[in-house]
Amino acid sequence: MQEETTYLNIPCLTLRENTERPITIHSGTNTLCRSGKEIIKQAEKILNGRNKRGKIPPLWDGHTAERIVDILTAENAKKNHNRVLPSHHPSKTLSHG
Repeated sequence: MQEETTYLNIPCLTLRENTERPITIHSGTNTLCRSGKEIIKQAEKILNGRNKRGKIPPLWDGHTAERIVDILTAENAKKNHNRVLPSHHPSKTLSHG
């Protein structure tokens, strides 16, 4: 959620002692709140339009899923290019191209 709100430029309040996503604190719209009082104070800032303005970190272009699919598709194609088929199959090998 912390990453998504940073990417979408939506304020995010994280009620914890720390975060595994520090870039969302330093560059993004996430604010780390360590207490209930602090989260109320930060929520009031957001509601009054005084929330921090973040920026999208470098390389967060919104195309990660597409790149992952491309990599997996290419790896799968390489793996299956000359796959040996079971002996009972009409063709002993399957070649794609």
